[in-house]
Amino acid sequence: MRSSKSIMTGVAVLAALALPMVAGAANKLVVNGTDGTTPKMVVTDTGAIGSGTSTPSVAVQTVGATPAATQIMSQFTGTTTTSGGGGIVAYHNNAAGALPNSGDRLGYILFGGYDGTTPRNAAGVTARTEGAWSSTSTPAFFSFETTPAGSLTRLERMRVTGDGNVGIGTTTPTQKLNIVGGIKFENATKPACSSAVRGTFWYTYLGAGLADTFEVCSKDAAGVYAWRSLF
Repeated sequence: MRSSKSIMTGVAVLAALALPMVAGAANKLVVNGTDGTTPKMVVTDTGAIGSGTSTPSVAVQTVGATPAATQIMSQFTGTTTTSGGGGIVAYHNNAAGALPNSGDRLGYILFGGYDGTTPRNAAGVTARTEGAWSSTSTPAFFSFETTPAGSLTRLERMRVTGDGNVGIGTTTPTQKLNIVGGIKFENATKPACSSAVRGTFWYTYLGAGLADTFEVCSKDAAGVYAWRSLF
């Protein structure tokens, strides 16, 4: 039979081990820094992971004073070239694993600031379904959003549709590039017209007393490449 002293010692040890768990019930796993007291990583009783914070408010939260302290790195070390590389995969499924419906958000990356109370997501990239999904059809598009000065609302600025059309100022582009609004050309060094430059438009600012030029690089019937004036 164990002595009373041994039993009491065992109880005291168990009580000492239990105290930190009772005092910090929200954090079930704590990794402290070199000082032995400052938490560097925690796992809460809700499954949230915090790196650099002991009170993560989302599934995984990193906080730090340097970029490296907050970055999440995915590194692929295999030899496959066509399907390798680190990556981020975002999924959306409806109840009971059902495929997304038309207009459902598949995933997103947001950029902004967070003061610990209110997240302010001022810019982002969102992927949404472009129609109902099935086992043979998964249409989707990318939406690029920014926030103008004097506002807190992100607005879609550019869309890449499932067909590969790009719309700027429109959510329904009908051509490979569909722009609602003006296009401004700036002065630069114009390259020589050649087969590699063929189809390029070029606007040139000229000085006082001279009219600006707007040209396109094209080939004539004789096979000669040249900048040809549009006005």
